[in-house]
Amino acid sequence: MNKTRSNFTNLYVKNFGKDMTETKLCRLFGTYGIITSCKIQTDNNGQSKGFGFVNFERPEMAQHAMMNLNGYVLEDGKQLYVGIFQKKSERQNEIQRIREENHHRQSNNLSLFISNLDSMIDEQLLEVIFNKFGRVTKTHILRNGSQSKGVGFVCFNTMDETMKALNEMNGKWILSKPIYIKLSTNIVNSQSSIPSSPTPLISSANVSSPPIIPMPYFNTPMFYLPTVMLPTQSNNYPLQTAPHNSQTQSTRECSLSPSPMITSSTTPNIK
Repeated sequence: MNKTRSNFTNLYVKNFGKDMTETKLCRLFGTYGIITSCKIQTDNNGQSKGFGFVNFERPEMAQHAMMNLNGYVLEDGKQLYVGIFQKKSERQNEIQRIREENHHRQSNNLSLFISNLDSMIDEQLLEVIFNKFGRVTKTHILRNGSQSKGVGFVCFNTMDETMKALNEMNGKWILSKPIYIKLSTNIVNSQSSIPSSPTPLISSANVSSPPIIPMPYFNTPMFYLPTVMLPTQSNNYPLQTAPHNSQTQSTRECSLSPSPMITSSTTPNIK
């Protein structure tokens, strides 16, 4: 609707009898503002077609009249309809928009989402399978190229037909496998959420061998306490004895002092 409630001045009036004249119509609407024109549509014989137009001087007048007279009961018992006047193209666009919204709402409410379909089932066979429950308005199979994804939709004419098919066909074997059915609230979202191939419960990534964790490399200085090592016995030298007490004491004191830092060049290879 192009006109908003803040700028319209022309009203469309209908559902009055043939005894309604332009004078009566102007008198009825004139209590709500200044009328610039008042016209009742007639046929070739001059007989009223039961509708007309009333145009006000200012938008607030037209709005006031519409709010008070829409649904007004005339003397003959007819209920008056008063709305914003629209051109023919505007009315057609509005009617088309309403039809599309109703069709979209109905399609979503009356659609069944079917999964685990045999790859041999196409739209025609799907309609044959489900038309025993009522009038099938649409069938669709989702495909990856020419290959069926094993899922599809069936749309019925009424909700009773939809629920009957759901209750009787869910879990039934069709060709090589059972089918699973649920109500489809949004065909587009259902299609986008369907994977192209079944996802395994456990993937190869989950059962691979555990990773090998490398040994840490220490960049910080390391200290050690030296061990006094006795030379091994040689055939050419006599057995060496332990040093006397003063040397032992000196060695003990030395062993308590910080050890030299091990650098990367002196780090032994651990195998």
